[in-house]
Amino acid sequence: MSRIVIEKQANQNIINSIYKIALDYTGDYFTINLPEDTKNDLVFQHVMYLECNNDIASFIIFTCWDGSPHITLMATQRESCGKGYGKELMKHFVIYLTELGFNRIELFTVPPDTKPIYKNTVAFYERMGFEIEKVYSQLWETGALKMIKTW
Repeated sequence: MSRIVIEKQANQNIINSIYKIALDYTGDYFTINLPEDTKNDLVFQHVMYLECNNDIASFIIFTCWDGSPHITLMATQRESCGKGYGKELMKHFVIYLTELGFNRIELFTVPPDTKPIYKNTVAFYERMGFEIEKVYSQLWETGALKMIKTW
C-alpha cells in the first residue's frame, strides 16, 4: 500500500530517509556534497513523497522562486525505479500545485551531453511534460538545463 505525503517541515526521520536515498546516488549522479546540502535544504523547503510499506520510495523537494514552484531535488530509491513511483508522485505534485493556483513548475538538471547518465533524467522529465527552456553552461561544474512544465 502506498500513500502521498506533503511535509512543510520534515522531521528528522524523513530527512534521514531522504539523505540515505541521496547518498546512494552520490558518485554516479550526485556530487559528494549533495546529501549534506539536502539535509540543510529540508530545514527550509517542502517535501512531497510517496511512501510504500512505511518507506519513502520517491520524493520531490520543492520551494518557490520568483512566484513559480521549483523542484530542487527529485529521486526514487534505486530498488523502486521502474515501478512508476516517480510518475505517480509527479502526477500528485501537479494536482497539488494546481489546487494552490499554480500552472507552472521549474527545475534545473544536469545536461546529458556533459554527464550522460542524466539522459534518463531528462527523458523522464520530458515524458512528464517538461521542456528545456534554457541551457546554462556556467552553472554547476557540468552546466545546467532549466526545464519548465506549464498547464
